[in-house]
Amino acid sequence: MSQNYAAEKKYKRWIYEAYIQRKFNKSSIAAGVFSSPYTQETPKSIDQISYSRSLAPEYVPYYISGLKYNRTLNSSWNLSLFVMNGWQKMDYAQFTPSFGSLLEFKRDRWKFNWSTYLGRETTIQTRMFSEWNMQYAYRKWIFQSCFFVGTQGINFSRNWGQLNGQVAYSFSDKMRWYSRVEYFMDPSSIQIASKHLASESLGVLYAINDVMNIGTEFRCFHSEKKAFEPYHFLFFQLKF
Repeated sequence: MSQNYAAEKKYKRWIYEAYIQRKFNKSSIAAGVFSSPYTQETPKSIDQISYSRSLAPEYVPYYISGLKYNRTLNSSWNLSLFVMNGWQKMDYAQFTPSFGSLLEFKRDRWKFNWSTYLGRETTIQTRMFSEWNMQYAYRKWIFQSCFFVGTQGINFSRNWGQLNGQVAYSFSDKMRWYSRVEYFMDPSSIQIASKHLASESLGVLYAINDVMNIGTEFRCFHSEKKAFEPYHFLFFQLKF
């Protein structure tokens, strides 16, 4: 997370969200810093299926700054439009206008999101990005998946993308098992140093109470640089 804020001034690195908003009947408009509309994961791991974050949210903006327009279309559909200061930037000294959108669908056990981004990365390169994610909950099971593709460069010749799937099963109100598989492809090394990166993870979580969890997770990475790179976590989570 600190790497995503590295380009910001020190006093801005603690900001998660900070904005002013004007609400209307079925819509609102806001200005400031917003949490990322991309992927279903957030920096708060206690609100996610897995303890560790997947590769997907690490290579999209953690936050965006600018203007946000939101409108509730009906009971299932919601639309947000953004005018942003670049891919991930709070400093307006070098303002680079970019545009984004988020279309959300929720009904019964299903959730679908589609988000987009369009903006200049350099004076001669425009970045285009599109991301889809879904969630399905059935009894004690939760399934999630996220897919995105991005392109930039002259004639949009530099491309990257990723796909992941996660599943969780609740043994009880306090104990949950979860697993994830993912794959990231980046032949031009725009986002990651490796051209191909994959990982699998498996974990168990126990809720001590409504705001505290403990657990353990095993995760392994694979790339052309390292065929087998395992990690093991023992973790404690606090909800705030």
